[in-house]
Amino acid sequence: MTRLRKFLKLSTSDRRLLVETALFHGMVRFALLALPFRWIASILGKNTEETPGTVNRGHEEVAERVSWAVHVAGRLAPWKSTCLTETIAAKLALRRRGITSTLYLGAGRDENQKICYHAWLKSGDNIVAGGPLDKSYIVVAAFAEQEK
Repeated sequence: MTRLRKFLKLSTSDRRLLVETALFHGMVRFALLALPFRWIASILGKNTEETPGTVNRGHEEVAERVSWAVHVAGRLAPWKSTCLTETIAAKLALRRRGITSTLYLGAGRDENQKICYHAWLKSGDNIVAGGPLDKSYIVVAAFAEQEK
């Protein structure tokens, strides 16, 4: 089945979400290439803050759909999609829906003991993007919105 047929078989809300997250992917990719990270970090939320560990079931379901859409949009992007691109795109999609999340930046070591970096996004206890985590990372920064 072609990608277009698969896309057209999706529900209207899933098509909109997929297009939205693809646009966020593109904007984030451009921003990461063109702007200093400190400017991007300023829109991610307050550094060293974390959102609550639980969210209501309705928000969990929306976060699952955003997770799906960000993953699919990342796979189909004409550029290499990174964990950072996906997590920021997911954060923007969740924020647009009024759902709080925490974006984590971490550092760890790979099997050759080289330092590697990873980004992941959690809403409540669920990893929305950048997961599942296959090794333990030391959290270097966490960005979250303030509760309203």
